[in-house]
Amino acid sequence: MKLKEIGLVVTSLTVTIIGMGINSSSAQAASFLGEDIQYFGNPNTNRAAQDAPDVSKLTNSYNAEQQFLKALTGRSFKTVNFEASEGFDQINETGVKLDYNVDLTKNDGNIVRMNIFDSNSGRDTSLHTTIQKTNGKSNGSNTNVSGGRYGISDAGLTKQQRLNNQFLNTNAGKDSNLIFSFSEAISGFGFYGTDFERGAIMGYELTRLDGSTKFVNLPLTLSDPNAKVKIRGTAFYSGYIADSQEDYFTKVQFKIKDGEQGTNDIVAFDRMTFASAPVKTNLSKAVPEPSLGFLALGAVISGAAFKRRKQFCNMS
Repeated sequence: MKLKEIGLVVTSLTVTIIGMGINSSSAQAASFLGEDIQYFGNPNTNRAAQDAPDVSKLTNSYNAEQQFLKALTGRSFKTVNFEASEGFDQINETGVKLDYNVDLTKNDGNIVRMNIFDSNSGRDTSLHTTIQKTNGKSNGSNTNVSGGRYGISDAGLTKQQRLNNQFLNTNAGKDSNLIFSFSEAISGFGFYGTDFERGAIMGYELTRLDGSTKFVNLPLTLSDPNAKVKIRGTAFYSGYIADSQEDYFTKVQFKIKDGEQGTNDIVAFDRMTFASAPVKTNLSKAVPEPSLGFLALGAVISGAAFKRRKQFCNMS
């Protein structure tokens, strides 16, 4: 696939691992973030993206995902790809609630259920949460991929397989009603996101068992509206692991934090992983505990932005 056909530009960014001492009762947490900037052409021109990059070209995002998965030692986890084979068949259905359950069978045989729910009751159906195909059309005449939203693909797939790849399409702005809830407190959550570059959403909120919340910031690169060539179709991976029972959480909701107040924005999620509490909790095996209780560990990974799709992962 030629570069000009897809409308991408080679780029590199930083994959960061952060562990932080929170307080005496809440040990370490770890946050993983990798971003691959893309420059898809304008959807209304002949430079519009006609294909999506696979993980071989999303090197920073993929590296962050792999480090996150590696750090889940001692935990059972499951990755959801939003494919029809997993039961996600509500393609581009607005005006009806989106309600899916995903079960993780832990090593002890017990089940943790993730419920993905949006009432889709708002009048503006363009803001409703739907399952989409990369080459489908969720709003208007342009394809999802030309607008910068697409599923995450493993390397080696055909163009048609990449375009058929499904993902979760939703509004993550001020009117978002999408909630991920869990039947018991979990310790880890990770996902790929695309088309976040306009700043309408810059983080997600975790609700703990006691009702308190923690906001996980997403320090993503924003598109400059005055730039000649604008960022479009950027992909990233974000993962968060809590390492104390006090910080395990039962709900995740995406919310505006640093974006412009009062905005809505349609974004895409894919390859979403959730992890149970560990049998024996000690994240220090994955992220060494610093003497002062704080750790910042960064690694710059050169990454090329090119093409993409995804793979099913179900581990316990």
